[in-house]
Amino acid sequence: MFFTRFKKRRAIKSYRQTLPHLLAKDFGKTSTYSPEQVRQTIERHRLNTDYTCYGIALYCTHHEFDRYHRETGEQCDYHTICSALNSDYPQDITDSAFTDYSSSTDTGSFSDGGDSGSGD
Repeated sequence: MFFTRFKKRRAIKSYRQTLPHLLAKDFGKTSTYSPEQVRQTIERHRLNTDYTCYGIALYCTHHEFDRYHRETGEQCDYHTICSALNSDYPQDITDSAFTDYSSSTDTGSFSDGGDSGSGD
């Protein structure tokens, strides 16, 4: 149990600290990215893939998160993941694209939409 929690904490920390810079490098800087872009970046840069849903929740819109999970058949709940990010892993970061997670859950979304990061 301790080791699993340690791995999860480390993965989420890397998603918050490293992933925004890697996403910007791979796809350009934008307010949100597609779930596919997040997944590809996590895999390409060999970040821990066990908690990809957390990365998708951090850098994609709620709508895109739900669409991705419907299409893949994965069972992940956006609100549960966002709640866990806020309560279990509050501000494990010093530098991130998103620094105020509490305000985003008030609207039910970490990302408010905007550019999908598709480069179109």
